[in-house]
Amino acid sequence: MLPAPLPTRPLNRILVAQRITQPQMVTGLVVAAQHVAACYLFIHRWGYGYLGAAMAACWSTFLSLALLAAWVAVAGKGEQVRRLGLVWSSGGLGRLGY
Repeated sequence: MLPAPLPTRPLNRILVAQRITQPQMVTGLVVAAQHVAACYLFIHRWGYGYLGAAMAACWSTFLSLALLAAWVAVAGKGEQVRRLGLVWSSGGLGRLGY
């Protein structure tokens, strides 16, 4: 149910290896702020209970991935990321995972 950390961790590791941490801080703040609202909506407003907590966590992780990937695309860092081996396949992601 929560597959989002699979591509998020390698992207984070590549950015940290290049000493690019400011986008992670900004996206982390944005995601943390919206996570409170997502938890409230999923758990209380829409009545999913403990499953809503998992859905909110999944949503927040996907949002984090989308924001970081958008930053890589907009800032023109895509070539640097590809050069370090972030290939969108199971082989590339498997090499960079924990």
